[in-house]
Amino acid sequence: MPGAGDLAAYLAKLPDVDHATTVESFVPSDQTEKLAVIADAAQLLDTTLDPFDMKPPPTNEQTLVSLAATRDKLRKVAGPMSTAAAQAARRLADQLDHLAQGRCRNP
Repeated sequence: MPGAGDLAAYLAKLPDVDHATTVESFVPSDQTEKLAVIADAAQLLDTTLDPFDMKPPPTNEQTLVSLAATRDKLRKVAGPMSTAAAQAARRLADQLDHLAQGRCRNP
């Protein structure tokens, strides 16, 4: 009995067959090199994707303090300017206020 590659080669020569595909067709010719690159990337990214030490999530109080600090910085940077960027900064600051108060809404 012929192997899949031999059978595919035979079938591909038939006038009614455009091409024949086998499972081996999906294996890249340079698979060994590609697997080595993937292994290197996995090793480099391992501690990023699966860190040894993880900080605990922030408490609600820490989150509220961070929201308030960001809100205040946005308002300070925007100041009295009427540019599109300043207006966007003030809108974002307002949304942070709403978020901190538990009533986030779409602008």
